[in-house]
Amino acid sequence: AKYCYTRHTIDVEGDSVSVTKRCVALEDCLSTGCTEMDHEGKKVCTACCEGNICNLPVPWNETDAIFTTTSPLSSAVGLSQSHTVTFSLIITSLIVSSGV
Repeated sequence: AKYCYTRHTIDVEGDSVSVTKRCVALEDCLSTGCTEMDHEGKKVCTACCEGNICNLPVPWNETDAIFTTTSPLSSAVGLSQSHTVTFSLIITSLIVSSGV
């Protein structure tokens, strides 16, 4: 688990009901933000961050309930994309050089 996850439940009066903090994988951090108040008058705000002790603040609203990273998220995806491009270039070069 690479990311710090914080889930904050707030009651109808704006008081904190519960806070959960844990280490999670990237997939658990892709839906940060706050929910609308439920039938019990509670809303949940979720935030994630990358780094040591980065989740000390608790998210209270949409401004706080965000995903912050120290490195671009696209780097994880970019690696596999760059391999695909390299492979495509190699195949194209082979086809051209073989005269097909």
